[in-house]
Amino acid sequence: MITETKLPTEHTAKRIIQTYCPDAVKHVRRFHTGLYHYVYEVTTQLDTQYVARIASPDSRDLLEGGLFWHPILSEAGVPVPAIHASGEFDSFAYMLMERLPGTDLGAVYGELTSA
Repeated sequence: MITETKLPTEHTAKRIIQTYCPDAVKHVRRFHTGLYHYVYEVTTQLDTQYVARIASPDSRDLLEGGLFWHPILSEAGVPVPAIHASGEFDSFAYMLMERLPGTDLGAVYGELTSA
C-alpha cells in the first residue's frame, strides 16, 4: 500500500508568515532552485519581503543543520540572511528569513572561481 506524504505549499508559507507578521500577505511565489526544501518568497501588503524555507519530512535534519551553521557562518563574515523565526508549523520544520537581493547561489555556482 502506498501512503501519500503531505508536502508544504504556497498556503503553508502564507500561514507561517501570518503567525510571525501581522501584515496581510500580498503575494507568495515558490523558488524552484531549492534542492531539499520548499522555498517561497512572500511579500506583504507593506512590500516587506521574506523567504520561507520549509522542510519536507525527509529533509528536516538538513534544515536543522542550516540553523546550526547560520551563526557560525555569520560570525565568520559570510553574508547570510537574518533569520526572523524558526520552528514547526503544521508538522513542517521551517525558517523565516529576510529576502536578500541578488541571484540564488544555485544559479551562479558554476560560474564562481576559487577566489
